[in-house]
Amino acid sequence: MDVIILGLLMLKGMTIYEIRKIISEQFTFISSGSTGAIQGSIKRLMEKNFLYFEEKKEKNITKKYYYITAEGKAFLIKSISQPMQNKQTDLELSKLMFMGYVEPEKRIGLIDAYIQELREEQMILTHLGKMLDDVKEQQPDYHKMYQQMAYENGGAIEFMSDQGTRDIAFFNQATLRLGIDMVDFLINWYEDLKMKMRCS
Repeated sequence: MDVIILGLLMLKGMTIYEIRKIISEQFTFISSGSTGAIQGSIKRLMEKNFLYFEEKKEKNITKKYYYITAEGKAFLIKSISQPMQNKQTDLELSKLMFMGYVEPEKRIGLIDAYIQELREEQMILTHLGKMLDDVKEQQPDYHKMYQQMAYENGGAIEFMSDQGTRDIAFFNQATLRLGIDMVDFLINWYEDLKMKMRCS
């Protein structure tokens, strides 16, 4: 969660609400985006001096905007410059692992419920992918929106060269495509599991 929040704040300053909205809409396959997890992460990052905040009044409401510090940028770059590790954990898989203890008549329903959840996530991610494709088609230099966002809203402008924004956009898109492919794979895998359950 720390890396996701720091990465988002490289683009612009945000409120906790904005951070949670982006994570829950665009990073569902990476993180749950619960308010508690985000608040806990922000507290840790603040204690390490990786973030600071400014209060701004908007329509008579005081909002707290969080920004990344130089130390936060250095920590993020160091973290993401390490090789990725295959340490993905999903505690929900323990339910599948021990499903043999569940009454047989309930098992298919549990798998169906999970497939439905995956289909909803698939729909959201596919919609995001379509929106992105439409933006790219209409604005070939759409990557420059990262520059504008950073300059106007307290992002890490030193990373926002023309090539820098192209690179940021490329890897953002690659991660979205990975999410779509992962969800597609899981739906097919669980549909196949259901067939095997019915034949066993």
